[in-house]
Amino acid sequence: VKSVGHNPLTDPNSNLGTYPVSVQITNSDEKLQPGMSADVTLNLETKENVIVIPLGAVRSEQGQDYVDVSKAGLSIKRKVKLGLVNDVSAEVVEGLAEGESVRMP
Repeated sequence: VKSVGHNPLTDPNSNLGTYPVSVQITNSDEKLQPGMSADVTLNLETKENVIVIPLGAVRSEQGQDYVDVSKAGLSIKRKVKLGLVNDVSAEVVEGLAEGESVRMP
């Protein structure tokens, strides 16, 4: 990333801001051509040695997050505290131990 604009373009319907970004791309194999577009995901933070589960396994009730843990063939509801979350997975910082299995609803 070469630069990020300071003034976002705001969508009045969603109130989301879009920032213009300039990037420099090495195109030594010349696969990129003028007029092409791309969807880009930026990883703003990375953590190691954390417990990550599918976001679909998390249920929220009255402001608290829960998962169903599989134990001895039973499904046990357990309160968890989440850390980083994206659109597909969630970091669990409290309430789940390494090696435990969660059930998808």
